[in-house]
Amino acid sequence: MINGWGCPTWLFRFIKNILPKNCGYIEYHYDKKEICSEPEFLHNKVARIVSRIKKDVKVLDNFKEREFFMYTLSLGSIIGMAVADCVKIKKAAMIIPVHDLAEVFWSLKRDDTEKVRQYFFNNKFDLVKLKKLWSQFSFNNWFQNNSLKTKFLFRLAKKDDVLKPDFKKKFFSLMKKRKVNFVVQEKETTHRWFGFFNIVFPSKTIKFLLG
Repeated sequence: MINGWGCPTWLFRFIKNILPKNCGYIEYHYDKKEICSEPEFLHNKVARIVSRIKKDVKVLDNFKEREFFMYTLSLGSIIGMAVADCVKIKKAAMIIPVHDLAEVFWSLKRDDTEKVRQYFFNNKFDLVKLKKLWSQFSFNNWFQNNSLKTKFLFRLAKKDDVLKPDFKKKFFSLMKKRKVNFVVQEKETTHRWFGFFNIVFPSKTIKFLLG
């Protein structure tokens, strides 16, 4: 389970409480203040989380071969999709996913991204420069290796201010082109509300993953 940006960790108990007893889990969280930091630091932080998850999966699988499932929320989906291309994940649920780290930080207008935006302006960053720096975490670089064997569920909010319609179109066009196995479910609501809803009422997502 890979958390989103600023989501309280205690909410994940709603997911843990309905998991079967024979199903283990690992949670990955990160400090919101670290994510809202300088571009180089943020990139390295996300890369370290990806490396940590890859290492954990390989250690567990070497100890005893097993199936792996992934649940990601919002910004956690970027980490999850990078991981899925490197290790074997049977099924992955991407709740209110994010398609591109640079595009999201460049377009979001929130108080909690002010530090990052200020750094952009002070250091004369534009979107082209930022996308080059963070190219590792762009949808163009996913769905090429192991993730082509993964079955994905994407649960989307139609009023999402993060995965906007033009981003969504490019994102899913690429997946169709690369023949990714995925299903999409959408609800007429907002990014934050649908994220909260899916954590508090996770039964449909868990049924997809373990069913």
